[in-house]
Amino acid sequence: MPSTSSLTGVPADPSVIPVIEEQAEIVTVHRQTGALRVRVESDVVDEALALEHLARDYDTHRVPRGLPVAEARAPWHEGEVLVVPVYEEVEVVERRLILKEEIRLTPRAHRASRHVAVPLRKERGVIERLQADGTWQEVPTDTDATE
Repeated sequence: MPSTSSLTGVPADPSVIPVIEEQAEIVTVHRQTGALRVRVESDVVDEALALEHLARDYDTHRVPRGLPVAEARAPWHEGEVLVVPVYEEVEVVERRLILKEEIRLTPRAHRASRHVAVPLRKERGVIERLQADGTWQEVPTDTDATE
């Protein structure tokens, strides 16, 4: 009877060579190692805006006339100057219309700048990481370094 190997139970015949094959199996195990949460904060900030303001007023110059006229005339322009006639009736033997004075209005423009606070909403995203002790800690972002 041929002898057998005591370790493998395979015959110790030198012409028989046992072949053994190992196989690997990969198993994926999912486990939570941490957590992130994102929230959006909204703030209202006052930002100063420069506004340009254009105002117009008039230089007033009174010119006494005392001229008799046949009829009243509506206000008129002489270039940029607005001329507003002022009349009065005077009794003489006959009634006459006298141009008492002219009020001349010359426009002047004033340009000014002023700053007005305008409320603007700004939002920023906050990313927080769950810590081992159960608290949340904000994760710094690239934009936090530039602000």
